[in-house]
Amino acid sequence: MCTEVWQLEKGTVDMDIETMEITKELWWALVLGTGSFIDIRKKSLPKTFVAVICMVSTVMLVIGFFLSVSSISYMEAGIGAMIGGVVMVASFFSNGCIGMADAILVFITGLLFGYMGSIEVTLYAIFFAAIVSIILISFGKAGRKSHIPFIPFMFLGYVLYSIRTM
Repeated sequence: MCTEVWQLEKGTVDMDIETMEITKELWWALVLGTGSFIDIRKKSLPKTFVAVICMVSTVMLVIGFFLSVSSISYMEAGIGAMIGGVVMVASFFSNGCIGMADAILVFITGLLFGYMGSIEVTLYAIFFAAIVSIILISFGKAGRKSHIPFIPFMFLGYVLYSIRTM
């Protein structure tokens, strides 16, 4: 376990990679869990909620890199962010078929967990969303043009990713 100790004006900060990872994982589980509830009930996320997620996640990322307690490299975070950027562009050109909040959460997933984490969580989410969509269409509860909330599937994908990476 790699431990870095930084002397600050008012004390010492002692954090290791494991502590940062647990903090990051709990934060992201809270974000996706809360986001799932809101997405199911309101079919969208408030802009202030997304802004707070962006700010807190950015602070966590900067702290992780500054204290050298991030489990991913700058390159992995950058490539993960690019995956989210592609989803953002797809959201822009899809006329709302892919929600911008969904794209932003994929972007932040890439920043926090790297490109492999982003790909894995997103593929799990797409897989489960497809299964639920097929079931809803089969039973006549939805049509091909119906919208379903995506963040609950991201949450499920994230839970599976977290279990797999334990």
